[in-house]
Amino acid sequence: MYENINQKIQAKEYGSLYPLFCAWTYVLICRPQDIFTFLNPLRPALIIFVILCIYCITNNTFGNLNSSFKEIQVKQYFALFLVMVNSIFFSYYRYASFNYVFIFYSQVVFYFFLFITIVDDLEKTERILLLCCCGIGLYSIYYLIKGDTIDNRVSFGEMFDPNDVAYVVISFVMFNFYFLGKDRSKLIWVILIINIAAGFMLILSSGSRGGFLAAVIASAMLMLSRKKFLSGGLKALLMFSLIIFLSTTKHDFSRFNTILSLESDYNVTGEEGRMKIWKYGFMSMLKRPVTGVGVNCFPEAVGRERVAQGAETYKWQTAHNSLLQIGTETGVIGFVLFILLSCRTLRIFNKVRKLANDEKLLKLGEFAFIGFTGHIVASMFLSQAYSVIWAFYIALSVVLSRLLEMQVYTSGSAQQTITSI
Repeated sequence: MYENINQKIQAKEYGSLYPLFCAWTYVLICRPQDIFTFLNPLRPALIIFVILCIYCITNNTFGNLNSSFKEIQVKQYFALFLVMVNSIFFSYYRYASFNYVFIFYSQVVFYFFLFITIVDDLEKTERILLLCCCGIGLYSIYYLIKGDTIDNRVSFGEMFDPNDVAYVVISFVMFNFYFLGKDRSKLIWVILIINIAAGFMLILSSGSRGGFLAAVIASAMLMLSRKKFLSGGLKALLMFSLIIFLSTTKHDFSRFNTILSLESDYNVTGEEGRMKIWKYGFMSMLKRPVTGVGVNCFPEAVGRERVAQGAETYKWQTAHNSLLQIGTETGVIGFVLFILLSCRTLRIFNKVRKLANDEKLLKLGEFAFIGFTGHIVASMFLSQAYSVIWAFYIALSVVLSRLLEMQVYTSGSAQQTITSI
């Protein structure tokens, strides 16, 4: 075991591969093509994907990938992908499932394995996270400026609806706090504060109740954190700034008020509300517990259930719940794997924030734990089971687990503290 760890300690530069990977991350997650629309016809995500594939094949980048399959997270993630592939054969709409799995999600799988292969030290991890923080910050600012207000909800572009953009923002906004430190320049502090302010403003402006709930929970975790990563004075300043912001800006909080009065919410009472959608989805999962209805076929499953039940409307609707989405589409095995991967990711982040000796790694574990908690809460109200952001967090957990393992080994106390994560 120690020989494998020793090999991991020798971080590689990977030549021009890491900058390419950073560029791909920026395009996939931060969506610059939505801001600079002239990029859309060029298909930047696909072009970079093809370049990376050629590079990895010609340079044997994945030559040591077999060692990664000894890690539980990697095994379970690959098993989940195989379950998705298997669902194609039993899909309600095989063509749609095949296209989704092999045209879209194969890129996410490739991204996952590239992430755990080349992001092999703390510095590279920090660069990726800072890139995402600044990219999402820029996207948030542009969204707020250029977005149209429809029914008191800001909306912009065709890729993300207001609920989706809140999910994307809450997944990364907390990492901005990781980079707030005494060693940072004033310019970096200004950029990070703007990122945070724009992110939370966009969540409020989106009117997303799931995003709002996730933001409240993540913020509470940040404020109640026992670790002194944020001083009491900075926490007080942030709270004071939030109060001033809410009292001096106009926001429609009526949508958020419905969280406290669910009995009158259409999602609870309406035929097209989420409770009915979840009911039909759960019934579909029970009918096909082993194979599922096929990836990307949840709406069709709901439509068929409505027809079978003689519902008031036969409208097909998406899941609005990542857990139910993947359970219905891939069956119980996919459902369980998704839960196991998510829970183990939280467990790894929790372990890193408790056991790491390095202050930066300890701090990163803390904010990864908070960020992923917010991510999971938001995803329970959206159909984001196959999101690249979820895969990003799973890959990040693999990287942080390795960094903790290497740190403990190099500190000379491997026998005492290395345990199976």
